[in-house]
Amino acid sequence: TSMGSTFAPSLACLYVDHFERQVVVHDDNPFLQQSKLWKRYIDNILLVWTGTREEALTLSNWLNAANPFLNFTMTIGDNRLPFLDLLIYENYGALATEVYYKPMDRNNLLQFQSFHPQALKENLPVGQFLRLRQNCSTLTDYRKHAYKLAKKLQAKDYPTHLVKRACKRARNNNRDQLLQPRATKPDMEQIVCMTTFNPLSNRIQRIIKEEWKILTSERDRWELHFPTAPGSPRGFYAPRHGRKLSDPASPDMRPLTAGALTQLGYTRSRPLCRDYARTVGPRR
Repeated sequence: TSMGSTFAPSLACLYVDHFERQVVVHDDNPFLQQSKLWKRYIDNILLVWTGTREEALTLSNWLNAANPFLNFTMTIGDNRLPFLDLLIYENYGALATEVYYKPMDRNNLLQFQSFHPQALKENLPVGQFLRLRQNCSTLTDYRKHAYKLAKKLQAKDYPTHLVKRACKRARNNNRDQLLQPRATKPDMEQIVCMTTFNPLSNRIQRIIKEEWKILTSERDRWELHFPTAPGSPRGFYAPRHGRKLSDPASPDMRPLTAGALTQLGYTRSRPLCRDYARTVGPRR
């Protein structure tokens, strides 16, 4: 199935888990003794290897031969190795981590002048700095990446006082506590009120919160329509984004990319034809 499908990650996890049980964690695996640690997140695997580099390459070939539908690629690092959004490195005989950014990483942070809820924009820097604090083993690494993150936020017009406050709050957090799994909350029945996001969404949310007792005061009516949430169910307001101008356009109506124009033989000096070039001219 396509990786864009909603259930694709779950399907990938199940398939690779079955492969691991049948091939990797099996007595017939000739490389089992050299594999000191094997950890996987969906289709990304972290392997601590005690054998030689040549044996590691042989392992990669053996895994690819074991299943024709899986293609394994390997990145070998002696002292430093990227894994997901972490850069794992050796620090005085122990493993340490810091944030890893891909070479093609761009500043995709939300613009502060956007029409998203104000609370979301004010809390976004806090979440970003807390992520740095979690991923960085040392305060030195945290300060280094926090400086870069602050520059990215300022480039998106985030106020300086918000950035400084979020950075300080994350720095003062105990990293060991941040790494602890969150306590699971007891399941509660919720009644979700979902509308399309608009400038009045905050007012709608405030009204629902203020008048929720009135809305749920008629116990019999609630139990009739929501038998699994008797009494006074918990309300939850969730606005969703509206349709964009580009949503109704089918793919063949959208502007051609530079690669597609090149394949069609279009150049600035030699257009395909007068009318066609005016229609699908290069993007600015």
